[in-house]
Amino acid sequence: METLLLPGMHGTGELFASFARHLAPELSPRIVNYPLQRAEGYVDLERGVGLPDGPFAIVAESFSGPIGVRLAARHPERVRGVVLVASFVRSPAPILARLGALLAPLLGGTAPAFALRWSLLGNDATGSKIAETRALLRSVPPHVLGHRLREIVEVDVSAEFAALRAPILFVAGTRDRLARRKVVAGLRILRRDMDVCFLDAPHFVLQRKPVEAAAAISQWLLAKTSPEK
Repeated sequence: METLLLPGMHGTGELFASFARHLAPELSPRIVNYPLQRAEGYVDLERGVGLPDGPFAIVAESFSGPIGVRLAARHPERVRGVVLVASFVRSPAPILARLGALLAPLLGGTAPAFALRWSLLGNDATGSKIAETRALLRSVPPHVLGHRLREIVEVDVSAEFAALRAPILFVAGTRDRLARRKVVAGLRILRRDMDVCFLDAPHFVLQRKPVEAAAAISQWLLAKTSPEK
């Protein structure tokens, strides 16, 4: 079974490299990349995702949560499991998203280290992690980042999420300042059967804890997609 890996707001699959290597080989990870130069919204990005021919699972990181939910809603007979990582189904922090949309054209890949540590990487992030993240952000035009932030402000796929037929796992970072615990609590109200895995990580859960996250997600997906299920 193939597993689609949908990236965060940067839209590239580069940051999945370590996580994908540690994912169970039976899950056949397929990394999705979004267009770097075009400011496309959620609807267009979803339409651009190439789907496997047979049954598949979805791992949607941060920004891509709504895309993962919509794909699962459109293909209920084929999606075997949905994993949301530090994500949301409606804007988790509208004020921050609006502010970020205004600042993105100004900061781009030059965001100060303290801002990257606070928002994405955690206070213990090394200089090399900061440099890697800056380089990644620099590869995405500021107007594209700004457009994606504005999309977060408006998105709401709560109804689709509540109606999903596939089992759902939420992987949360205990030190995440963007997708906080109240986001998890809100999703649990919509889907009380949702499983939750907490890892000691900031918002970049898969990048800071790739081995632990891959192990937890692999175990859950394989259990949910076993022949007995």
